[in-house]
Amino acid sequence: MVMTMAMMMQGSSSSSSSSSSSRVSWCSLHAGRQQPLQLRHLASLTYLEGRGSILLPVDALPTSLIAVKWTYGDENCDEVGPCSVQPLLKLAHLEELDLTFSELPPAVQELQQLASLQSLRAIRFEDCHTGAMLAASLELVWGVMPLTRLEFSSCTRGSDHPYMVMPAAALHVLSKMMQLQSLTLAYDRHLKSSCSHCILLDATFDQLAGILQPLTALQQLTLINLGLLGDALEQQQQQQQQQQQQQQQQQQQHMAAHPEATADLAAGGWAQVQQQQEQQQPQQQQQQQGPMAADKQKPKFWKLLESQPACWHSAGSVCALSMAVFNLPCLKALEVQLPVMLQKGEPWVSYLPDDFNFDSVRTSTFWCGQGYMVGFYGQMYAD
Repeated sequence: MVMTMAMMMQGSSSSSSSSSSSRVSWCSLHAGRQQPLQLRHLASLTYLEGRGSILLPVDALPTSLIAVKWTYGDENCDEVGPCSVQPLLKLAHLEELDLTFSELPPAVQELQQLASLQSLRAIRFEDCHTGAMLAASLELVWGVMPLTRLEFSSCTRGSDHPYMVMPAAALHVLSKMMQLQSLTLAYDRHLKSSCSHCILLDATFDQLAGILQPLTALQQLTLINLGLLGDALEQQQQQQQQQQQQQQQQQQQHMAAHPEATADLAAGGWAQVQQQQEQQQPQQQQQQQGPMAADKQKPKFWKLLESQPACWHSAGSVCALSMAVFNLPCLKALEVQLPVMLQKGEPWVSYLPDDFNFDSVRTSTFWCGQGYMVGFYGQMYAD
C-alpha cells in the first residue's frame, strides 16, 4: 500500500499541557491501495480528506470526524473497484460531507443510506463520471436532513456525457428545505466561457422561481450553466412554426412558377407532397435520436436535448428569474451564469423590469458571441 498522510496539529495556549490537548485537525491521503484503512484509533481527528482513492466497505474511520472531503479516483489512478460510502455511515457526528466522483459512484440505494446521518448540515456532490443519472433519487437523501448548505455540481472532466439531469421530484423536495442557507447548482463552474453542457432541470423558469421563493433562509445562491425545459419547448415550437412558414412559401413559389399546376395543387397535389414530408420526418428524427430515444429510464424531456436548451434561454426569462430571487429576504450573494439568446437588434436591457435596481448589481459582465448569441453572466452582492 502506498500512502501519503499530512497532518496539522492544534495545541493549547499553555505549553505545559500541549502534549495532552493537541489533536490532529486534518489529514490528506493519496492512495492506490488494496488494504483497508485503519484510522479508528485517531480519536481526536475531526477533518479527513482523501484524494485519488476509493473508500472500501471495510475501511475504519474515526467516529470523531466532523467533516469529510473525499475524491473517489482520478485520471491518474489505476485503482479499480466499486466506490462505497459504508465507512461514512458510522460517523454519527459528521456535519459536513464533500464527495467528488471521478469513478463510477456507488449505487443509488447505497447513497440513499446517507440519510441516516442526521447531524449533517452541509452536503456537496460533484459528479465527474456519470453526470446524467447521479441526481436521480438523491432527493431522498437531502430531503430528510436539516441541511443549511447543498451543492450539486458536475463537470465534463472524465465524462463522455454533456448533461446532468435534475428531475422534477428532486426540485420539488428542494422547495421544502426551509432551513437552506446556501444552494449551488453548477456545471463546469470554473470554465471562463459558456458551453453547450448544462444541468438540465425538469422545470420552466416560472417553476424554478416558484421552487426558490419558499427558501426564505437562503443567503447565497449559485446557478451556473442550467438548461431549463420551458425555453427548450418554446424554441422547438418556434422551429415548427418556421418549418410551416417555409412550407407555405414553397407552395406559393411553386404555384407562381407553374400556373398550369395550380388546379392540380388545389385538388390535393401539394397536400400529397406535404403528407410525404410528414411521413419522412419521424423516420429522420428516429435515426438522429438513435439509442437516446430508446432509453426508457431517461426523462421524457430528454428528447429536447437536440435543441441544446442551455443555448436558448431568453433574456426575459433569466431576468424574471433573477427578480424573483432578489425578493428573498436574507439573500446576500447571488451568482447566475446562463447563456441567453436575444432577437436581432433587441438590447437585453429592454427585458428588465421598470423598477430594476441597478445599484444592487455591483459587478456584472456581459459579453457577446457570434450571431445573436449573448452570454448573460452576472454577480450580485447585496448588503
